[in-house]
Order: sequence, then structure tokens, then C-alpha cells
Amino acid sequence: MKDSKNILLIIGICGFISFICTWLSLSFELTIIEQIDDFARQNLSLSISDNHYTFFSNISRIGSSILLLPISVIISAFLYIKRRVFESLWFLLGTFINAITVYFLKLIIARPRPVIALDVRDSWSFPSGHSSVTTFFYGFIIILAIFYVQKLWERLLIIISSLSVILLVYWSRIYLGAHFATDIIASLSLSTSQLLVGYYFYLKVKEKNDFL
Repeated sequence: MKDSKNILLIIGICGFISFICTWLSLSFELTIIEQIDDFARQNLSLSISDNHYTFFSNISRIGSSILLLPISVIISAFLYIKRRVFESLWFLLGTFINAITVYFLKLIIARPRPVIALDVRDSWSFPSGHSSVTTFFYGFIIILAIFYVQKLWERLLIIISSLSVILLVYWSRIYLGAHFATDIIASLSLSTSQLLVGYYFYLKVKEKNDFL
């Protein structure tokens, strides 16, 4: 368990560093940002003749905070009933902190959204709110599967399904023209950092409090 906690912390710190590097690269208008965004736009985004709008639009809704925040409340309530009080509160608090963090970062960074978009939004682009809340929510499901699901096939099914949803939501945001690829990368990095570092400290506290 100790090694597992340390791995969570290391990956979480790397995620935070990745987010800062992406932010700084965007601020200094480094060429790598434009190259990544152009590559994704050419290979993953919409085209005028494409007819997959409905599919990707529905996938995008799966990552909406309007859907996932209420579900997070339900999961937290379930964990509370199962007497995992601290874990319940941590997950609920972490989900809302993630959403609030993204909201204020959008205002601070104020990056305009892509010019061509099927999914038109009035808010700023960086980082992606859909991608952030999706990463945090389904990332938490993956952590639960890794630590608490005993059967290997069930654990793998949950992990693969959750990862598939995360990746599809990422793709949908780029496909619909709602975000640049670097918005998605930043969201992945930030939410992974918040999730894993937060869970690391939860496990540290749990070691000293058997009732949690």
C-alpha cells in the first residue's frame, strides 16, 4: 500500500508540472502549442461533410458538469451510507474544487475558443471544463476499482470502460471545435494532479484513523 501511495503522489506531481508547462507554453506563445493544436485539428476535428455531430454531441454531454456533479453527490451519499464518511466528503469536495478551479483558471487565462465550432460556447477555452470534470469523476471510479474491486475481470472492465469514456469525451470536445487539443492536455494534467494528490493525502489520513 505504501508503494501505491507514493506512485499516486509522483504521478500527481508530474500532472501538476505538466499543467504548468502547458500554461507557460501558451502564455509565451511557444510554437509547440500551435503545432499540437494544428495536428489535432487536422486529424480529430469536424469537417463540413462529416455527419457524426449527433454522436459526438451526445458523448460530450456525458462529460458535462451538469450531469456529473449531481451524480457525484449521489455517489458521495452512497459512500456515506457505506460508512466511508471521509472518502465521501473528500470525493464530493474534490469534485467541486476541481470545477471551481477550472472556472477561475478560464477567467484568468482567458483563451478564446476555436473560431470554427459546432458547439458554440460563450466561456473561455483553457482549460476544458468537460474534460476536467470527466477526468476527475471517472478517474475516481478507476481508483475505486483498483483498490476495492476484488475480481480481476470486473476491475479491468471498469477501468477500460472509464478510460474509454474519458478519451471519447476528449475527442468530442476537439471534434466539435469547442476546444484546442492543448486545452484537453491541460485539463488532463490538472485533474489528474488534483485527484491523485488528494487521494494520496486521504490514504495518509486513513492510516492514522481506522474509523474512516
